[in-house]
Amino acid sequence: MPSPLDSLLFEQLGAGLAADPRLLQLALPMSSVASWAIVALLALGAVRHRGARLDALWVLLCAAGVGLLSHALAAWLDTPRPFMLGLSADFVQHGRRGGLPSTHASVMAAIAAFMRWRPLLRQAGGVVAALAVATGLARIYLGVHFPFDVLAGFVLGTVCGTAAAALRDRLALWLRASAQATAEASSARQSALSARSTAA
Repeated sequence: MPSPLDSLLFEQLGAGLAADPRLLQLALPMSSVASWAIVALLALGAVRHRGARLDALWVLLCAAGVGLLSHALAAWLDTPRPFMLGLSADFVQHGRRGGLPSTHASVMAAIAAFMRWRPLLRQAGGVVAALAVATGLARIYLGVHFPFDVLAGFVLGTVCGTAAAALRDRLALWLRASAQATAEASSARQSALSARSTAA
């Protein structure tokens, strides 16, 4: 069951049983279309900057991992969504699985956090962060999530996205150092062979 504070916040942010038609027209597409907009931003970043292609692959792998983790946590915690408790209409005909943490919020926050750490994707990361907040608010309004579901998703996604960016940097440094060590060893072998042939 939601905490009293979570319930109070939902009362202020959610549509309840009778949504404002204008807000509903905004919230419905935002709750589902924003994820495709993020994929488009990633594709655009990869096309415009060749150096960002590896980052785009990394962030997609990170998003997939965070999505699986979020689903597993939600299934384990099995907390009800607002519409399941009769606090809201089921405006999006959503499944009745647990809602904490929000997978949409987790995945979008992970992508935003990762992109904010990558120089070539930083500006697009800011756009993704804004889309994540708008999507979270839309899904609260539609009764799919309580505010704390979305907040938990943002925390989970930010931690995972930041960790993935740090891991990518460490791996890049290790690969660079390994390549340099291999090149130096090869150069040393060549020098040794040249010295032997000269001595002979």
